Amino acid sequence: AFPAWTLLAAVTALDLKQATERGTLRTSSSAQTMSRGLRGFGATYLTARLCCLTLDPSFPGAYHGVIMVPGWAALAILMM
Repeated sequence: AFPAWTLLAAVTALDLKQATERGTLRTSSSAQTMSRGLRGFGATYLTARLCCLTLDPSFPGAYHGVIMVPGWAALAILMM
């Protein structure tokens, strides 16, 4: 399902870009709906990443990059 969501978000982003170039982003109800949907997609993605880091019981053990380079991993987590 995630690849389909990503494809849908890409098409939506292209439509929003075109609406912005035409100057109809604020006046078009479909562009506003797509904008909210894209914002929701981003929020869902970031929430999933945050839950992956905080709720996964095998977090440090299953992620070898975190164990091997903890400084860079901590920096990446803080940048999210």
